[in-house]
Amino acid sequence: MTVIRPINIAYAQQIMRERGPTYASAVRFFPASVRARVGILYAFLREPDDIVDELTDTDLIQQKLARWIEDWTLAWKNPDAALNPVLRESAICFQQYGITWTDSQVFLEAMKHDTNFVQPKNLVELQSYMYGSAGVVGQMMVKLLLPTKIAESKKNMAAAALLGDAMQLTNFLRDIASDYADRQRIYLPLDVLNKHGVTTAHFADQTNDQPWKSALAELITLTRTWFVSSEKSLNVFPWYLRWQIRYACQLYKHYLTQIEASDYNVWDTKYRLNRVQKIRLLFSTFFS
Repeated sequence: MTVIRPINIAYAQQIMRERGPTYASAVRFFPASVRARVGILYAFLREPDDIVDELTDTDLIQQKLARWIEDWTLAWKNPDAALNPVLRESAICFQQYGITWTDSQVFLEAMKHDTNFVQPKNLVELQSYMYGSAGVVGQMMVKLLLPTKIAESKKNMAAAALLGDAMQLTNFLRDIASDYADRQRIYLPLDVLNKHGVTTAHFADQTNDQPWKSALAELITLTRTWFVSSEKSLNVFPWYLRWQIRYACQLYKHYLTQIEASDYNVWDTKYRLNRVQKIRLLFSTFFS
């Protein structure tokens, strides 16, 4: 019988702590068994994401990503044959909790898309892209947390995808400067930027004028709307998971508050959550 190995769980959780501190903070109060599953999922997502984001040579990115996908295919068919502990544990965990091969392929197709990224023209294109990079991830999370019949209801799947989108758009807003400087990527939809008179020159020149502030304000309002809509479905979770998911939302929403507090000057501001801020948000969430 194929079983999850504790040493591999520890390795996955180390990846989560080092590469996703906000994510790690959000799940640290889950029961140990749940935290283990979430750590495995995070490590699975992180490895191909790092290939795409940290390398600059397109050919090398495509080669490494193709090799990783090939290894994942083999791991899915026979977890015990996998050399990569993340792939081994992911295959076991996914198959046990109803995360399908198709779910993983949707995510990996989004990673392939990143190798030839094109700025989304509108919100429809943005959400189409984000479904692969975030929406389906929200759905995978729900499958790890809830019984299959509850998790896979249309309402809960839609809410999970929307919550993933809200967190992803928060990341895009927080990381505007580094995404453009390091990878020449603009994830914000072109039609919203055009409406406010924002051009590529704003990114190249790091402009923080009124059109820029207006565009970001609209996108922050949209993101908050997505959070509110998705959080309405949290009652399907048992209380010991519900407040922690709400805490995760609070962590991400605080980045939006930080952007506003900096007067939308994303160019000169590093948005981080320190220990005191995390503790305050934890207590305000738990006792709300």
